[in-house]
Amino acid sequence: MRERRTIVARVVVVLAALLIVAAAIAGYVRHELLVADRFSDRATAALKDRDVRDLVAREVTDKVVLKADPDLLAARPLIESVTSGIAGSGPFLALYGSGIRRLHASVLSGHDSRLELDLRDAGVLVGSALETLKPSVAKDIDVRDVKLTSSTRVADDAASVARGLRRDSWILLALALVAGAAGLMLAPVTRTALRLLGVATGVAALVAYAALHVGERVAAGAIGGDELSHRAFAAVWSALLGDLGSLLLLVAAAGAVTAAIATTRGDLPDLEPMLARTRAKIGATPRTDRARAARALAFVVVGVLALLDPDGVVRTVVSIAGILLVYAGADQLLGVLQRRLGPGPAASTAPGHRRARTAMRAALPAAVVAVIALAGIAAFAGSGTVDPPAVASVTNRCNGHAELCAKRLDEVVLPATHNAMSAADLPGWFSAEQQKSIPDQLRAGVRGLLIDAHYGIKVKGGVRTDLGPASERAGDADRALYVKTVGAAGLNAIGRIRDRVIPGGGKPGVYLCHRFCELGATALDDALGGIHDFLVLNPGEVIAIVIEGYVTPADVVASFRRSGLSNLVYTGPPAGPFPTLREMVDRNQRVVVYAERNGGAAPWYTAGYAKAIQETPYTFKSAKLLTDPANLPASCAPNRGPATAPLFLVNHWVNTDPTPKISSAAAVNTKAALVARADACRKIRGHLPNLLAVNFYGTGDLFAAADELNDVG
Repeated sequence: MRERRTIVARVVVVLAALLIVAAAIAGYVRHELLVADRFSDRATAALKDRDVRDLVAREVTDKVVLKADPDLLAARPLIESVTSGIAGSGPFLALYGSGIRRLHASVLSGHDSRLELDLRDAGVLVGSALETLKPSVAKDIDVRDVKLTSSTRVADDAASVARGLRRDSWILLALALVAGAAGLMLAPVTRTALRLLGVATGVAALVAYAALHVGERVAAGAIGGDELSHRAFAAVWSALLGDLGSLLLLVAAAGAVTAAIATTRGDLPDLEPMLARTRAKIGATPRTDRARAARALAFVVVGVLALLDPDGVVRTVVSIAGILLVYAGADQLLGVLQRRLGPGPAASTAPGHRRARTAMRAALPAAVVAVIALAGIAAFAGSGTVDPPAVASVTNRCNGHAELCAKRLDEVVLPATHNAMSAADLPGWFSAEQQKSIPDQLRAGVRGLLIDAHYGIKVKGGVRTDLGPASERAGDADRALYVKTVGAAGLNAIGRIRDRVIPGGGKPGVYLCHRFCELGATALDDALGGIHDFLVLNPGEVIAIVIEGYVTPADVVASFRRSGLSNLVYTGPPAGPFPTLREMVDRNQRVVVYAERNGGAAPWYTAGYAKAIQETPYTFKSAKLLTDPANLPASCAPNRGPATAPLFLVNHWVNTDPTPKISSAAAVNTKAALVARADACRKIRGHLPNLLAVNFYGTGDLFAAADELNDVG
């Protein structure tokens, strides 16, 4: 029975050792690879490697060359060089990181196991960089459909294993603890079982460490490619799994120390004699020819490995040195603790004190092992070596100022434009309310856009407002608006005139118009594409868009997706709590979008005035209503939105429809007027104005006023 019990105990202890190593691997995968942000940090850190950047540049360039005019082949070296140069830039890191997060979510959800990364935004960066070097090449480049694709089988297998580890990591840890405790309890001699546990754990960890490096070679062979592909793969592997090797070596060190303590009944053999004996054995000439041949062969193997993989040999030597340091530290720590618990004064020789000291001395080995484990965990959590190789944020400024990065969205003032699409510099716009187009507004510093979306039909000479079936799908909101504006008879008269002047026909689309598309229209896809390109080139900027939509939410969301802007939208709680601007920048979720009335079709497109936005009135007929101190309380009165809404929109323009006047903007857009009204509304409403919306943003001091309200220089 004793022999059977010993065999069972050994089997359980070895199983516990295997489970400990498996739990360590599963915990690493769960914590470092299955969390989208941490995985993205690791994958993006690989771009620090020149080979990875060169491979990405080559893939993007090849897609450009294959998709564009064959004449671009002559420009291939230039395009590849430019792409490699921008691959480590802030804008590229932002789009690459967000692409990795989308890929991560897609693969782990099981919806799409293809290892495919959408890099169409890279076209914006490549084109922008080439504009200064070779404008003739830049205008021909279109990489909006670029996708980098790797082995589907490798991705599928990795995703399947990852999903299993996410589910089983905690189970493995629990089983390891149970098996370890059971093995120690079953063993006739606990010390012997503890020694076996330490040895088996160390061996299993070292085997796993070796298997990790073999797995790298196998995976590289499965993916294939040329020498550049292999070097880039090695860099990516190191970024994702390099620290797992460090963790396994820590586990091996803990196992070795545990075994040594158990072998010597609570002490550790002196390190110097052990090393001296090892050196003597290595240096001594073996007595037999067979032993000499074996030693010579071992020297040859080690020498060849040093030539083929010097970094690996250095890594191994450093790892052995680390294990020896852990051992030496544990030895000294154990000696100090034993001396502190040595025989004390006569008063301490009472039976109770002796038993307590004996129990504490018996617990010393476990305490030392616990210290090693805690040190390993602390290193894994906080060391620059085994912590994720986090990428520095793509920029040290948020909306132009480092001070704003630590503030939440609801703690920041965004300069905003009313009817932002209504721009005087765009052809076909009458009665414009802004000087320049949306991209120019963004480049000037505007960070809030209030826009109107209507159905229109592209016709010769412009866009015709659609009041037919497309409008009816949106709930006939357009028709109701126009009836309210000009009356039913007036609307019918306008319709008859329009039919004679602007013939019908064509397929309706979504346009940004103010009431009538005949008076000015910009395709929503084009407008959102311009916003998308600005944000790709400026990765530190956060903006808000409020859409007064007379179209279905599905059509708005579809336009966001076609333009690529949906990849940058904020997907957190629409009514807060909001993250800081730094967090939004690092996650590359930098566009907060609301429907003015009806949201839907995507979780991020919600009705703003339901819970998220509160505002002031907006039908001011004279400048005095916005500048006279006596009128400010009334100008700050609640309008739409609940008082608990986290975002506060201050509407600050004079309504002189149908003829907007720059002279009115000059009167109300001064810094003094804007700051005075914003301060008054903050006191009355108890909330900092988050969107300060004006007409003719280029007139007055909108941006200086926002800086003062944000308390930035």
